[in-house]
Amino acid sequence: FERAGDLSDIAEAISLQTRAVGLTPTGHTDLPSRFTNLGSSFVRRFGRTGDLSDVAKAISAHTKAVNLTPDEHPGKASRLSNLGSSYMACFGRTGNLSDGENGILALTEAIHLTPEGDAHLPSMLNNLGNAFKRRFQHLGNLSDAAEAISLQTQVVNLTPEDHADLPSRLMNL
Repeated sequence: FERAGDLSDIAEAISLQTRAVGLTPTGHTDLPSRFTNLGSSFVRRFGRTGDLSDVAKAISAHTKAVNLTPDEHPGKASRLSNLGSSYMACFGRTGNLSDGENGILALTEAIHLTPEGDAHLPSMLNNLGNAFKRRFQHLGNLSDAAEAISLQTQVVNLTPEDHADLPSRLMNL
């Protein structure tokens, strides 16, 4: 799907992932990651079609993944980040303030669970900065703009000079 853009490919992936989730027993250690993968597929299709039912299904799947993951699990932060990004995708399309707030809350919690020095921290800070920027663009609240700038500054400061993502992170700032 990502290379050819054929919607039937992502539909087939969603169908198979839905079946895998349904066949996985409650309490199985792989169930949260299966919900995560399913949610990510719904987000990809939403990105292509704009169908709000897909982002709603993504939020539902990512919420289940988060709820099934203990706080001490190393994957909890990334699952929260996926959930927050799904809410922000919905907010970007609908402008529903509760989706924006839920997105920011999930992204913030993801950062709180991510230790300093973690390789994923700059990306998570970037996602949260972009969420505050999007909310600023929607509401015009200067405190959101200030928070976005603060977070993006942290991202740039955490990014080595020779890192491939530095140019795009500087642009975000």
